[in-house]
Amino acid sequence: MWLRTSTVLLALAACGDGGGDDGGGNLPDGSMPPSIQYMNFTGRTRSLGTSSTRLYSVTDTQGAIACGVANDFEAALGTQGSQVIIALDSFMGGVCPTGTHSIQPAANCPVPMFGNVRDKCAYYRRYDQQARLIGTLPASAGAVTFTGDEQSCTVTVNLSFSGQAFTDTVTLTNGLVANPWCR
Repeated sequence: MWLRTSTVLLALAACGDGGGDDGGGNLPDGSMPPSIQYMNFTGRTRSLGTSSTRLYSVTDTQGAIACGVANDFEAALGTQGSQVIIALDSFMGGVCPTGTHSIQPAANCPVPMFGNVRDKCAYYRRYDQQARLIGTLPASAGAVTFTGDEQSCTVTVNLSFSGQAFTDTVTLTNGLVANPWCR
């Protein structure tokens, strides 16, 4: 009886909620979205998360969801748009993690399953008109630099996605009360 019950519970757990893409990259059938080509975009919202996996996000969307995606790699934009999301070193201390942090090459950064993002990996993600993830592309090279302190933190991103450059610089302010820092 125990074996039969365990099997049923395991099968139910594997089914999930039956919803769509979980935002972090997995499609409803458990497969990964296709790799996509990078398309340049202008960042409108930048956020630095404070969760145990430090994430930095740049999106071409605005609003509370665009700010919040830096606290959860599996979070989706909730609208059509593009995003670059960077997983910083989990053990990086301080509100403004000062220094230059190199990004691992794409070969070391497979598209994560179930939010298991690797430290020092960066990804470009694009969402369609129904806010579904179209695909994810790991950065092939680059770095992110933080300068400043908890009151004013300047973030400079220089990444390459299959030879195409993504650059962005912003100064986030008043980090002691922000969760996440967002601008």
